[in-house]
Amino acid sequence: MKTSIRDREVLQAIGPYRLAAYLRASGWSEAHSTAGVKSVWTRVLDHEEYEVLVPLAHDLRDYALRMAEVLHTLEAVEDRPQQEVLRDIETATADVVRIAAEGESTADFSIPIEAGVRMVENARDLVLAAACAAVRPRPVFPTRKPAQAIDYLSKVRLGQTERGSFVLNIESPVPVALEGQQRLVLAPGDDEPFERRVTRTLMQALVGVRNAAAEGAAHGKLDPFTAAVEKGVSANLCDALVGLQEGTGAQALSIWVHWATARAMEPLSGLQSRVTFTKDVLPVLKEVSLQFRASAPREEFELRGVPV
Repeated sequence: MKTSIRDREVLQAIGPYRLAAYLRASGWSEAHSTAGVKSVWTRVLDHEEYEVLVPLAHDLRDYALRMAEVLHTLEAVEDRPQQEVLRDIETATADVVRIAAEGESTADFSIPIEAGVRMVENARDLVLAAACAAVRPRPVFPTRKPAQAIDYLSKVRLGQTERGSFVLNIESPVPVALEGQQRLVLAPGDDEPFERRVTRTLMQALVGVRNAAAEGAAHGKLDPFTAAVEKGVSANLCDALVGLQEGTGAQALSIWVHWATARAMEPLSGLQSRVTFTKDVLPVLKEVSLQFRASAPREEFELRGVPV
């Protein structure tokens, strides 16, 4: 049964420019607009033309009503519930990283409160490790992290949890792609926004550590992990993955990303959008972290002695 969103506060909270970014990314085109008042968007689907009116000022008396009409039209065009459409509109300008703890301990879609706290803490460490690697890949990141990574972390938001084992949502804001920036969207490089570089590094690192774990376990060597450092693999990343599984008691840990619709991510060679780790990988990741930390140069310490 379809359910319409009628809560005025929810409708009033829909941002017009975020909605516009979502419409543009979904195949809609702006037909005409009145500056500061409204814009009209159209889309042709199966030889039928649809139209929505987007109010541009929150102080308009019928703002909530117009947003309700937009959701009703999008529900019909996309053939999915308004709640799903609204969620995608709200995250149109953010890469959403979803972390799912799967197993008997989360079968009822909940986890103990202490486990939830540890899950959030380790999720933060996971994202921070990716942000540090996006600045400069290293096997170990000491206590003092790069300023750019810390600044990025302050912008990351914790979204609503979802049903399906226990799913934690992390929203990483991404700048909207404007005309003339298609090269940046399709070919990530030096000019790619740092926010997108972090989520891309995170997925590359997760794929890298999973593949290295399989190869390392088969041959008993650290080399695959050392080679994957350039992809973002680090002791910090391994510790965060171990903490996520041990802290929640999950049998498996799945991490995937929904790329911001306002800045499309074309499929890249070797880049996957979902990675799963089973519980038996934990001993391998623990050993990698120990080896990386043991061999890394010590930093941020004071040495005193008498010159000879």
